[in-house]
Amino acid sequence: MTGVFLDNNNRGDRADQLASDVQHLQEQIRQSVSDAKNHDERAVVYLNEVIKARGFKTLDDFIKEAEKKLSEEQREEYHKLKKEVEDLDDDVKLAFTIGSGLYFFGATLKLSATILRMFLQRQLLVIGIRTISMGLLRLLSGDLPAGLKFIRAASKMLSRFFRGGRVVGRAATAFRRLKVFGKALCVAGILIDVVTFAIDFSQEKKQRDGLQAAIKELCIARFEVKKIQMHASVVVTYSSDARATLDYAATMQDLVKQGLLTQEVVDAQVNKKLDQWITSGVEIDGKKLPSMKEELDAITDAKVYETLDKFDKDRSAWLNEDPGLKYIVDELEKKEKQEKAKEEKEEQ
Repeated sequence: MTGVFLDNNNRGDRADQLASDVQHLQEQIRQSVSDAKNHDERAVVYLNEVIKARGFKTLDDFIKEAEKKLSEEQREEYHKLKKEVEDLDDDVKLAFTIGSGLYFFGATLKLSATILRMFLQRQLLVIGIRTISMGLLRLLSGDLPAGLKFIRAASKMLSRFFRGGRVVGRAATAFRRLKVFGKALCVAGILIDVVTFAIDFSQEKKQRDGLQAAIKELCIARFEVKKIQMHASVVVTYSSDARATLDYAATMQDLVKQGLLTQEVVDAQVNKKLDQWITSGVEIDGKKLPSMKEELDAITDAKVYETLDKFDKDRSAWLNEDPGLKYIVDELEKKEKQEKAKEEKEEQ
């Protein structure tokens, strides 16, 4: 290997390294989804206790009554989300059940519109990430139609609320299947098709061009998978807060039943806890702990890129041909427009 092609070994190592990064991040996402499910299963118990203590036999009865307290816009948002998860996985429905319970529980407490919207945003994010994971597993098993169904559903959920600096909808639009050195993997991308980087080792120029294309595509893919992983990590952390809040509400409701506290006092205390972990944060021993909203807001494109850049430099990765943040964002936005046009054409 001579001349300009001397770096082909470095290019090959970098492409393989990036592909491995993507696989590792996907495993972290799957673990986060599994952890969130465990929290949800325990939260169901507390949710039912709270509902029964307030005089409702079932969650459906509670929701029907609580819906009356929503504005027309809030009801419309809720029913759109409900429709989008009807035909999806049982795990997705479980996440929706908990989210609905929390959402309507918040409505009965007369929470502010901001907090109620964060409830709905949280659940869109939880369900969206789980749906992405389910779609990923189906794509990996070769079930393309089912995988695309899940992924497109996730795209609708995520893009409704998460725009601007934390657009995870871009990542959820689809998955692209890449093949690097015989290693097939699914990565978060934009266009739905099969891309194979043909590496012909007998032709150095083709090898170089193929590896350069692979590095760019994998950097974009890793960027979006990392963003999903960062969101998933925050979501699972606050899933435990949701469960703890329902547990607290159930305990406080017992005190109302015993005549030790009034319903107004209990509602105010639960309201305060919800506000702390969703929007305002809490101060402990003089240290401010961020809320879910604050942590999600901090996951900007620049932050994701900075995190990955530090990770690469700490391991002395070969970065000579990695694209910069502007290139990555521009490509994502371009591909997002292409995918949107494609979907609109299919719907005609």
